[in-house]
Amino acid sequence: MHEMSYVTRFVGLALKTAEEKKAKKVEKVIIEVGDMAGLEDYYLDKYYKLAVKDTVLDGSILEIDHIPVKAECDMCGNIYHPCKENNYLCKCGAGSGKIIEGRGLTVRQVIMDV
Repeated sequence: MHEMSYVTRFVGLALKTAEEKKAKKVEKVIIEVGDMAGLEDYYLDKYYKLAVKDTVLDGSILEIDHIPVKAECDMCGNIYHPCKENNYLCKCGAGSGKIIEGRGLTVRQVIMDV
């Protein structure tokens, strides 16, 4: 499961943030996961609980917000959401575009008691 490598990275960032702020306890970590990242919520949560054990994040809530895929059409420059409903095509009918949002994982916020 590649989720574990993502969890290890974002937990490290959250721990660093908590340390810099001298947090006594972290209540919640909010992450944004792009729909194209191929990450499963179940495994993110499962590995999160393991990764934070015996740290200032232990007992905190992991909140996962999903970011839909957004693309910029190569033909007309329109920003659109490629999905099954529109056959992954822009409204102009073009099937190629540059993905501008909806990949990877970002830590949006670490909510802590300082």
